[in-house]
Amino acid sequence: MTRMSLAYCTTKNKITIMTTENYIDPLNCPYDWKKGYPEGVEIACGGKELPQKIAGKWYIYVWIKTLKMHQYYCFNEDLFYSDKYFEEHLRGL
Repeated sequence: MTRMSLAYCTTKNKITIMTTENYIDPLNCPYDWKKGYPEGVEIACGGKELPQKIAGKWYIYVWIKTLKMHQYYCFNEDLFYSDKYFEEHLRGL
């Protein structure tokens, strides 16, 4: 299905806006994305953030309590990426 989608999250006066032309249904994510994160890591936006597929890999925005910061988690690589790295190197893929 192709459509414009818009997702946003407000956290401590920061608004994250994500748009995509090719909508990927987060329910098609092959990972159990609603649970199983390490202690101190939770889905961002109070648990409302949804996974997104970029260049064949699945990502979700998370809050890391111990660091008091958001990061993107890549399910495929089991790695966390900073906001800056994600926006500069991954978002446009």
